[in-house]
Amino acid sequence: MKTNGFKRLAIFWMYDTNGNYLGDLDPIDEKEYPIIQKQELFQTLEFKKFAKEKNISSEQIGKVTKDNVYFMNGYRLSMEFYTPSGTEEPYNPKTNIFYNRQGQKLRSPKEYDRSDPEWTPFGDEGYNY
Repeated sequence: MKTNGFKRLAIFWMYDTNGNYLGDLDPIDEKEYPIIQKQELFQTLEFKKFAKEKNISSEQIGKVTKDNVYFMNGYRLSMEFYTPSGTEEPYNPKTNIFYNRQGQKLRSPKEYDRSDPEWTPFGDEGYNY
């Protein structure tokens, strides 16, 4: 499957031991650096940069939360709620193109309008609504 520069990266939000939000790390490519435990996160260049900027140590980190962000050729995609499945999909407002979470290009947003008699599910074939 060709994804033409599409990447799903992990983003981590950092909190101190008192629960105060400290900021988030630069996105990390988990295909290159799989992160399973918090200690592995603390070994990344992204955390080391963050710790230096904030003048903190890993011992001062309490809660860490994780989400994913999507990029296409280096441009960060937004997440838009349009698909028949009722999920959010990565969207490039520069090109007006939607992608599924594997980087495959989706059809035009107007094709997601269920009131259209020509509407058919995309990426949800076989499901009844």
